[in-house]
Amino acid sequence: APNVFRACYTDSYQGEVAAVFIDETLGKKKVAVLYNQEDAYSTGLAEAFKAEYAGRGTVVLDLAFAAADTDFSSLLSQIAASDAEAVFLPGYVAEVGVILTQAKAAGLTIPFVGGDGWDGVEADYADAAEGHYFANHYAKTDPAQNIQDFVANFTAKYKEAPNALAALAYDAVYAMAAALEDAGSTDADDLIAALASLDYADAVTGAIKFDADGNPIKAVTMIQIVNGEHEVKAKVSVN
Repeated sequence: APNVFRACYTDSYQGEVAAVFIDETLGKKKVAVLYNQEDAYSTGLAEAFKAEYAGRGTVVLDLAFAAADTDFSSLLSQIAASDAEAVFLPGYVAEVGVILTQAKAAGLTIPFVGGDGWDGVEADYADAAEGHYFANHYAKTDPAQNIQDFVANFTAKYKEAPNALAALAYDAVYAMAAALEDAGSTDADDLIAALASLDYADAVTGAIKFDADGNPIKAVTMIQIVNGEHEVKAKVSVN
């Protein structure tokens, strides 16, 4: 619909960004992909990743697991025996934490890279997640002034640091406010036109412009877990 705009980048975009990051920032040309074949989020990121990475390097292993799986040793031993230089693991904390724990126990030292489903993995799996990477909407440790102001104000009011969803909600409200100012009007057509041409640079989750489908064109924050904390490794976008 022409009047729908999204503050959050799409999952397919996340998968593409991960491919750019593994290729250009980490410099890895051989990758194993490990995903949950029963989860739309995991499979969607895996497919988008493979499509973008195809022109950049080689997927040496394409491995799927089931939602009920708890023992990943055979899959991890296949990765260890391959010449994969990194693993793309799109999934949520509950499964990712178990996989990273088993990977560490198996002595796998190559980096794992995930999407925003990893957010919070350090709470229960800091040791296993140490040194690995994931895409997120923003990092609460980002030194940018607008991000530190947002984190400080939110924490003062709610007594906890804002997660990515809080940051996206904040940006959605202020992006709408910016569009209202640009339009100088509350007329629907004027507002839709202002949103379509919006260039909102002060967003916490990355400067926002919208494509023809109302999806944001923005940089994704790639985070590394360092000493159990989020450290900004890179900000990556796909043209």
